[in-house]
Amino acid sequence: MRWNGSPKNRLGNPQSRGLPAWFIVPDQHVRQILETGQYGFPEAKLKFARDFLELRRVYFLTHCVRKSPQS
Repeated sequence: MRWNGSPKNRLGNPQSRGLPAWFIVPDQHVRQILETGQYGFPEAKLKFARDFLELRRVYFLTHCVRKSPQS
């Protein structure tokens, strides 16, 4: 996540040595950020974000089956 700036502050925030920097929002804060009324995200964007986060969760919980070496 990052704020991309405005006409007065073109670098946005956060930044490192004048270059854009990104940070990862901890999972326990994602829902609160997405659903905060002040941002006014349209329902279509909220659904997209929720679907993406759900797919990511499934992806990381899926384990690959390790095949045993053949003799």
